[in-house]
Amino acid sequence: AGLTGSTGTYLALSLLTLTLPDAHLAIGTTLIYSLILCAWGAAAHHRAGRSRPDIALAVGLPAAATAIAGAWLAEQLPSRTLTAGIAIVTATAILAMLIGRNRADTADTQPFTPGRTTYLAAAGGGLGLGLLQGTFGVGGGFLLLPFLVLALRVPTRLAVAATLFAGIPSLAAAAISHLLLGNVQPAALV
Repeated sequence: AGLTGSTGTYLALSLLTLTLPDAHLAIGTTLIYSLILCAWGAAAHHRAGRSRPDIALAVGLPAAATAIAGAWLAEQLPSRTLTAGIAIVTATAILAMLIGRNRADTADTQPFTPGRTTYLAAAGGGLGLGLLQGTFGVGGGFLLLPFLVLALRVPTRLAVAATLFAGIPSLAAAAISHLLLGNVQPAALV
């Protein structure tokens, strides 16, 4: 989590989708797992002096609001639809990273000075990412890191830390919503 800004959500979600009887349980359990790792990784980056709370909050707070809506939306969808959605979102994120690889390298060599449009784009992206996170259990670093690096041009090292910080509000909102909906398998967290 600390190294890549991703809490392994996509790996945990894939494993839990295969092992738990329902995609709703896999999503809710993954969100709890990811929240714990995200907080741990964010603390490590903060101690190391690599944090951008301005970018993290610009993305994370709007994401928290829509993550709640996503959790309730997921409750209305059949397990099969959720599983297909997870696969589509995962494939899209991987494709975006492969296509944007050169752009990510360029972002690391230029100074990062965010302006008003950067913060507005961060908030807009946060709204969309939060909805995906609450609905499909993915988001956090897996989608947020490519968004920060490719769309907002945040250098990778700063983006990794910002991803972890930004993930905390949206993961907490989505995880609590899924917990209240009964979509968490505590035994799978151990």
